[in-house]
Amino acid sequence: KSDSLSGQVRIGVPEGYGTVMLAPQLAELTRRHPNLGIDLLAVPRTVHLSRREADIVITLERPARGPFIITKLTDYVLKLYASVDYLKCHPPIRHRQDLREHAFVSYIDDLLYSKELLYLDEIGKPQHVALRSTSILAQQQATIAGAGIAILPSFSADKHPHLRRVLSEEIEFTRTFWMLMPVELKDIARMKATWSFLREMAQENQDFLLGVLDSAQ
Repeated sequence: KSDSLSGQVRIGVPEGYGTVMLAPQLAELTRRHPNLGIDLLAVPRTVHLSRREADIVITLERPARGPFIITKLTDYVLKLYASVDYLKCHPPIRHRQDLREHAFVSYIDDLLYSKELLYLDEIGKPQHVALRSTSILAQQQATIAGAGIAILPSFSADKHPHLRRVLSEEIEFTRTFWMLMPVELKDIARMKATWSFLREMAQENQDFLLGVLDSAQ
Protein backbone atom coordinates (compact mmCIF):
# COMPACT_ATOMS: atom_id res chain seq x y z
CA LYS A 1 0.00 0.00 0.00
CA SER A 2 2.81 2.40 0.85
CA ASP A 3 4.05 2.18 -2.74
CA SER A 4 0.74 3.33 -4.24
CA LEU A 5 1.54 7.02 -3.74
CA SER A 6 3.79 8.56 -6.35
CA GLY A 7 4.60 11.91 -7.94
CA GLN A 8 5.94 15.22 -6.62
CA VAL A 9 4.63 17.47 -3.87
CA ARG A 10 6.12 20.92 -3.44
CA ILE A 11 5.89 22.46 0.03
CA GLY A 12 6.60 26.14 0.66
CA VAL A 13 7.46 27.02 4.25
CA PRO A 14 9.27 29.69 6.29
CA GLU A 15 12.98 28.98 6.43
CA GLY A 16 13.34 28.18 10.13
CA TYR A 17 10.46 25.72 10.39
CA GLY A 18 11.30 24.16 7.04
CA THR A 19 14.96 23.60 7.84
CA VAL A 20 14.89 22.74 11.54
CA MET A 21 11.61 20.83 11.78
CA LEU A 22 10.30 19.72 8.41
CA ALA A 23 13.47 18.60 6.63
CA PRO A 24 14.14 15.76 9.10
CA GLN A 25 10.43 14.95 9.48
CA LEU A 26 9.91 14.63 5.72
CA ALA A 27 12.49 11.86 5.65
CA GLU A 28 9.87 9.76 7.46
CA LEU A 29 7.22 10.63 4.85
CA THR A 30 9.51 9.47 2.04
CA ARG A 31 10.20 6.25 3.94
CA ARG A 32 6.48 5.60 4.22
CA HIS A 33 5.95 6.34 0.53
CA PRO A 34 9.12 5.48 -1.41
CA ASN A 35 7.70 6.65 -4.76
CA LEU A 36 6.75 10.08 -3.44
CA GLY A 37 9.08 13.00 -4.20
CA ILE A 38 9.10 16.12 -1.99
CA ASP A 39 10.31 19.57 -3.01
CA LEU A 40 10.92 21.66 0.12
CA LEU A 41 11.03 25.43 -0.43
CA ALA A 42 12.38 26.60 2.94
CA VAL A 43 12.89 30.29 2.21
CA PRO A 44 12.86 33.59 4.14
CA ARG A 45 9.92 34.97 2.20
CA THR A 46 6.27 34.23 1.49
CA VAL A 47 5.68 31.42 -1.00
CA HIS A 48 2.61 32.19 -3.14
CA LEU A 49 0.01 29.59 -4.02
CA SER A 50 -1.57 32.03 -6.44
CA ARG A 51 1.61 31.97 -8.53
CA ARG A 52 1.76 28.16 -8.37
CA GLU A 53 5.07 28.31 -6.53
CA ALA A 54 4.04 25.35 -4.36
CA ASP A 55 1.26 22.82 -3.84
CA ILE A 56 1.05 23.24 -0.06
CA VAL A 57 2.15 26.38 1.75
CA ILE A 58 2.81 26.97 5.44
CA THR A 59 2.64 30.67 6.19
CA LEU A 60 2.59 33.16 9.06
CA GLU A 61 -0.45 35.05 7.79
CA ARG A 62 -3.88 33.61 7.14
CA PRO A 63 -5.04 34.74 3.70
CA ALA A 64 -8.22 36.79 3.80
CA ARG A 65 -9.65 35.05 0.76
CA GLY A 66 -8.83 32.78 -2.13
CA PRO A 67 -9.75 29.35 -3.51
CA PHE A 68 -7.75 27.57 -0.80
CA ILE A 69 -8.22 24.92 1.83
CA ILE A 70 -6.90 26.57 5.01
CA THR A 71 -6.15 25.11 8.42
CA LYS A 72 -4.34 26.34 11.51
CA LEU A 73 -1.27 24.11 11.68
CA THR A 74 0.17 25.13 15.04
CA ASP A 75 1.12 27.95 17.34
CA TYR A 76 4.79 28.32 18.18
CA VAL A 77 6.75 30.36 20.68
CA LEU A 78 9.73 32.68 20.32
CA LYS A 79 11.89 33.94 23.17
CA LEU A 80 14.98 36.06 23.72
CA TYR A 81 18.29 34.21 23.46
CA ALA A 82 21.95 35.03 23.86
CA SER A 83 25.09 32.93 23.85
CA VAL A 84 26.72 31.79 27.07
CA ASP A 85 29.83 33.80 26.15
CA TYR A 86 27.84 36.96 25.39
CA LEU A 87 26.10 36.78 28.76
CA LYS A 88 29.41 36.31 30.57
CA CYS A 89 30.96 39.36 28.94
CA HIS A 90 28.09 41.86 29.25
CA PRO A 91 26.08 43.45 32.05
CA PRO A 92 23.44 41.19 33.64
CA ILE A 93 19.89 41.28 32.29
CA ARG A 94 17.43 41.18 35.17
CA HIS A 95 14.68 43.45 33.90
CA ARG A 96 13.21 44.44 30.57
CA GLN A 97 14.79 47.92 30.74
CA ASP A 98 18.26 46.34 30.95
CA LEU A 99 17.83 45.23 27.33
CA ARG A 100 18.32 48.78 26.05
CA GLU A 101 22.01 48.62 26.86
CA HIS A 102 22.56 45.43 24.89
CA ALA A 103 23.28 44.70 21.24
CA PHE A 104 20.59 42.90 19.25
CA VAL A 105 20.46 40.67 16.22
CA SER A 106 17.31 41.08 14.15
CA TYR A 107 15.57 41.29 10.79
CA ILE A 108 16.11 44.03 8.19
CA ASP A 109 12.93 46.04 8.69
CA ASP A 110 12.37 47.17 5.11
CA LEU A 111 12.83 43.60 3.82
CA LEU A 112 10.40 41.90 6.21
CA TYR A 113 8.06 39.54 4.38
CA SER A 114 5.45 39.51 7.17
CA LYS A 115 4.28 42.00 9.79
CA GLU A 116 4.24 39.01 12.17
CA LEU A 117 8.05 39.33 12.34
CA LEU A 118 8.02 42.81 13.91
CA TYR A 119 9.02 41.52 17.33
CA LEU A 120 11.39 44.24 18.47
CA ASP A 121 8.60 46.82 18.37
CA GLU A 122 6.85 44.88 21.12
CA ILE A 123 9.71 45.14 23.61
CA GLY A 124 10.93 48.62 22.69
CA LYS A 125 13.62 49.40 20.17
CA PRO A 126 17.12 48.66 21.46
CA GLN A 127 19.78 51.35 21.14
CA HIS A 128 21.98 49.15 19.00
CA VAL A 129 21.18 46.45 16.46
CA ALA A 130 24.56 44.89 15.76
CA LEU A 131 23.58 42.59 12.92
CA ARG A 132 20.51 42.29 10.73
CA SER A 133 19.60 39.51 8.34
CA THR A 134 16.62 38.37 6.28
CA SER A 135 17.44 34.84 7.48
CA ILE A 136 16.37 33.59 10.92
CA LEU A 137 19.03 30.86 10.73
CA ALA A 138 21.71 33.48 10.01
CA GLN A 139 20.45 35.44 13.02
CA GLN A 140 20.72 32.34 15.17
CA GLN A 141 24.28 31.62 14.00
CA ALA A 142 25.30 35.21 14.71
CA THR A 143 23.75 34.97 18.17
CA ILE A 144 25.62 31.74 18.89
CA ALA A 145 28.81 33.56 17.89
CA GLY A 146 28.10 36.33 20.42
CA ALA A 147 26.84 39.18 18.23
CA GLY A 148 24.02 40.03 20.62
CA ILE A 149 20.55 39.06 21.80
CA ALA A 150 17.99 37.72 19.33
CA ILE A 151 14.33 36.76 19.28
CA LEU A 152 14.40 33.19 18.03
CA PRO A 153 11.90 30.34 17.71
CA SER A 154 12.24 28.03 20.70
CA PHE A 155 11.99 25.00 18.41
CA SER A 156 15.30 26.03 16.90
CA ALA A 157 17.21 27.87 19.65
CA ASP A 158 16.46 25.46 22.50
CA LYS A 159 18.35 22.75 20.63
CA HIS A 160 21.61 24.65 20.75
CA PRO A 161 23.89 24.04 23.77
CA HIS A 162 25.54 27.49 23.57
CA LEU A 163 22.30 29.49 23.69
CA ARG A 164 20.45 30.54 26.83
CA ARG A 165 17.03 32.07 27.27
CA VAL A 166 16.93 35.69 28.46
CA LEU A 167 14.06 36.99 30.64
CA SER A 168 12.23 33.81 29.76
CA GLU A 169 9.46 34.27 32.33
CA GLU A 170 8.76 37.83 31.25
CA ILE A 171 9.10 37.96 27.48
CA GLU A 172 7.51 35.51 25.08
CA PHE A 173 6.01 35.84 21.62
CA THR A 174 3.42 33.47 20.16
CA ARG A 175 2.86 33.19 16.44
CA THR A 176 0.77 30.87 14.27
CA PHE A 177 1.57 28.78 11.23
CA TRP A 178 -1.31 28.41 8.76
CA MET A 179 -1.36 25.68 6.12
CA LEU A 180 -3.11 26.02 2.80
CA MET A 181 -3.44 24.43 -0.61
CA PRO A 182 -5.54 25.11 -3.71
CA VAL A 183 -9.03 23.60 -3.53
CA GLU A 184 -8.48 21.72 -6.79
CA LEU A 185 -5.63 19.68 -5.26
CA LYS A 186 -7.47 18.49 -2.14
CA ASP A 187 -8.61 15.12 -3.53
CA ILE A 188 -5.26 14.10 -5.02
CA ALA A 189 -3.92 11.20 -2.96
CA ARG A 190 -0.33 12.42 -2.61
CA MET A 191 -1.53 15.88 -1.54
CA LYS A 192 -3.92 14.46 1.05
CA ALA A 193 -1.21 12.18 2.45
CA THR A 194 1.32 15.02 2.70
CA TRP A 195 -1.23 17.40 4.24
CA SER A 196 -2.18 14.80 6.87
CA PHE A 197 1.47 14.06 7.61
CA LEU A 198 2.30 17.74 8.18
CA ARG A 199 -0.61 18.02 10.63
CA GLU A 200 0.45 14.82 12.38
CA MET A 201 4.02 16.10 12.84
CA ALA A 202 2.84 19.47 14.18
CA GLN A 203 0.63 17.71 16.73
CA GLU A 204 3.39 15.35 17.82
CA ASN A 205 5.76 18.25 18.42
CA GLN A 206 3.44 20.62 20.29
CA ASP A 207 5.54 20.85 23.45
CA PHE A 208 8.65 21.57 21.45
CA LEU A 209 6.93 24.21 19.31
CA LEU A 210 5.45 25.88 22.35
CA GLY A 211 8.82 26.07 24.11
CA VAL A 212 7.95 23.64 26.91
CA LEU A 213 11.35 22.58 28.16
CA ASP A 214 12.02 19.34 29.93
CA SER A 215 14.03 19.32 33.15
CA ALA A 216 17.29 18.82 31.25
CA GLN A 217 17.48 22.49 30.24
